[in-house]
Amino acid sequence: MPKWEQEIRQRLSKLQLAPAREIAVIEELSHYLDDCYDELRASGVSGSEAYQQTLAELSGSELPARELRRAEWPSSPEIINS
Repeated sequence: MPKWEQEIRQRLSKLQLAPAREIAVIEELSHYLDDCYDELRASGVSGSEAYQQTLAELSGSELPARELRRAEWPSSPEIINS
C-alpha cells in the first residue's frame, strides 16, 4: 500500500496550517486515498496504474478543500442568538 502522507503534506505546505489541523487533514485524506487505491486494485487495475489514478483523484477533486473546511470547523459549534 502506498504511503500518501508525504504527497499530501507537500500539497498542504503552502497553507501553513496549525500542526494539529494539518495532521487531521493528512489522516483523513490518507484514509480516503487508501480506500480509492484498494478499490482500484480490487477491480483488477495494476498497482502502478492504481497509484496514478489515486493521485489524479487527489489532484482533480474537491476532496482537499472539503477536508480543509472540515478541519477548520470548530469541534463544538457555538450557537449565536441575535
